[in-house]
Amino acid sequence: MGRAVSRTLPLASRALRVPREAAGKLIGKGGSNIRTLRDRSGARISLSDQDPAADTRQITFSGTKEQVETAQRLVNELLASPDD
Repeated sequence: MGRAVSRTLPLASRALRVPREAAGKLIGKGGSNIRTLRDRSGARISLSDQDPAADTRQITFSGTKEQVETAQRLVNELLASPDD
């Protein structure tokens, strides 16, 4: 009998700090933007809790290296785009 070989890709994690004011744009109305970012990249994306004393919030990406890189690129593109 043959034995199935399971290949798992190595996981990666990366953190990025963004201005506190950018969190709303990142999340989107009803969480629509962050949900789209997760779906398009395949990465897990989390945003740190809001701290009124902090000027920034941390975004953490995790997944495969490609998923993390894609998620970070998509977030950078979203934050660089003009507000609607």
